[in-house]
Amino acid sequence: LPERGHGAAIHTGRGRCVVFARRPDRFALVLNTNTNHVEQMFQCPTDRHFYGHGFFSPDGQYLYATENDFNAERGVIGVYAAVNNFERVAEFDCFGIGSHEAILMADGMTIAVANGGILTHPDYPRQKLNMATMKSSIIYLNRVTGRLIGQVYLPRRLQKLSIRHLAEGPNSTVFFGGQLQANDNKFNNLIGFHKLGAGLKFVPLPDGFSRKLKHYTGSVVANQNKTTIAVTCPRGNQLLMIDAHEGKLAKTLEYPDVCGVAQNGSDFIASSGRGALYSSLGFDVGRFKWAWDNHLSFMP
Repeated sequence: LPERGHGAAIHTGRGRCVVFARRPDRFALVLNTNTNHVEQMFQCPTDRHFYGHGFFSPDGQYLYATENDFNAERGVIGVYAAVNNFERVAEFDCFGIGSHEAILMADGMTIAVANGGILTHPDYPRQKLNMATMKSSIIYLNRVTGRLIGQVYLPRRLQKLSIRHLAEGPNSTVFFGGQLQANDNKFNNLIGFHKLGAGLKFVPLPDGFSRKLKHYTGSVVANQNKTTIAVTCPRGNQLLMIDAHEGKLAKTLEYPDVCGVAQNGSDFIASSGRGALYSSLGFDVGRFKWAWDNHLSFMP
């Protein structure tokens, strides 16, 4: 990669993996997963940058990527024709700012988007430009038309919480992890879940636990049968297991700088910025001479 990457989109039927740049970069690297060779590199438009996440349509013909329309101060989803050298063919409005992760839900037609609410611009890399007015939400779009299906905002008391990552649990419930943009020793609403037509709910955490996690989550992923949601907390060195049916914290594991996580059947594999791979079963998978970056993806 020419610079740091972030997340990946995989379609095994077409043997494709696309690795996205970490914001505010614009490149995406296409790998052939059958030959393990690079096929091409493409970029988003010059007035956009990738947020680092995306997914393929079920048939693999289209790639959807979260992007920043930084001049208009809005998040968008860029749609790319994977069957035509990833030509950009459409764009969907995300009805918010900081559209970090988007996932395709199990129905194959509904996109869920985490609008983190934080305004950024590539002229001011990594700076947060609207902290006083940031507003985070989860939205739902029709994958074909881009039509807004639903939207839910965080309550005013959680105005400084930025929703970043999503995973679909059972019964079309979307779990989310946030990053608090403030110092608040009493804050404990770091992880939650939502279902279209209902209100936001939060995973109960022990008193002071969010403070122990430095009010920061790194990745949110469901296991294969959607019974458990894994949440990484790199700043707090914790891998959390959430009971997806009960919406409750079931297990914690202490792993240094753990951030990436991917389903491994009923369990999970997690990655560390210190070069380790860990199992949610409680043991080391391996240690390597390089440092893993933010996210980890599963390829059947």
